[in-house]
Amino acid sequence: MSPSKFDLWMKNNSSESELDEWSYIYHNFNPEDVLLIAKLYWPVFQEINGMVIRDDVVCEFRNRIESSPPSSVIERSYNLLKLWDLFNESADEAIYIQLAEKMTVTWSAALNEQFKNKKFVVELINSEQSYGPMLTVYQCRKSTN
Repeated sequence: MSPSKFDLWMKNNSSESELDEWSYIYHNFNPEDVLLIAKLYWPVFQEINGMVIRDDVVCEFRNRIESSPPSSVIERSYNLLKLWDLFNESADEAIYIQLAEKMTVTWSAALNEQFKNKKFVVELINSEQSYGPMLTVYQCRKSTN
């Protein structure tokens, strides 16, 4: 595994006395960056036609969502987020996995806050057949069998 950007930054700035994650943020991010990144960790969801869909996807698919019967399969499909597609720069697979694992926890919390009476599955998909690590979310629905 190659050194992370943070590790390289620490090495290149070793003459400074206090280097940690907070100083890295101070030197490399601005508040707008962090606010945008917060959307990854705490997305807004909308309920449309009984389905809970990520807010950033709703505009693109609203007509299809409104005309579909409530379905976990549809939710799972529209809520799919491919982490590799979020970034211009690549990173080690382990970084993507760590990011996805943290996002599953925060997405669950965001959903529980926004929809207190619903139960959800936040799924991390990462297999040989997948396009890198992916996250999706869908409601736990009672079987009609």
